[in-house]
Formats: sequence, structure tokens, C-alpha cells
Amino acid sequence: MERMKMLAQPQAEGLRKIFQRRGVPSGGRILDLACGLGRITVNLAKAGYEVVGVDISPLYLRLAQKWAKKESVSGKTIFYRMDFEKRSSVASL
Repeated sequence: MERMKMLAQPQAEGLRKIFQRRGVPSGGRILDLACGLGRITVNLAKAGYEVVGVDISPLYLRLAQKWAKKESVSGKTIFYRMDFEKRSSVASL
């Protein structure tokens, strides 16, 4: 988990800078499609964003929720399970 946190932090910081340049305010809502274990989701939440993480894997989503709770950002994150290959799932976004 620690290694994953180290790898994700620079990516999330780069995204945060892009969002700032594009006018997305801190506290704005971000959609993280195919969020996996939530490495970007959690780091963006730590930077002040409200982040919705979506993935197909129930296991990954459980681990992402656990990590968000551990990092005290569970109130800034929401995780959903979704199969992107089903058009009805994508349309519900």
C-alpha cells in the first residue's frame, strides 16, 4: 500500500495542476473512471476535491473504500461498481 501511495501522489499532483489551469476549483467534483484501487481517487480527495470513483471490480472498490477511510477522505469519495461494456451502465453516469 505504501508503494502504491508513493507512485500515485505525483500523478495526482499533476492532475491537480491541470485541473487548476482549467479552472476546476478545489472542492470541485471529479469523476475517476476505472479507478481501480483508488490511488488517484484518494490522492485527489486529499487535495480537496470530491471524487467519484467507478470500477468494475467489487474487490478493488472495497479496497479503495478501505484506503479512503484510512486516509480520512471517505467523506470526499464515493465509489460505484459499473460495467463499462454495458451501454446502460455508461448512460447512467
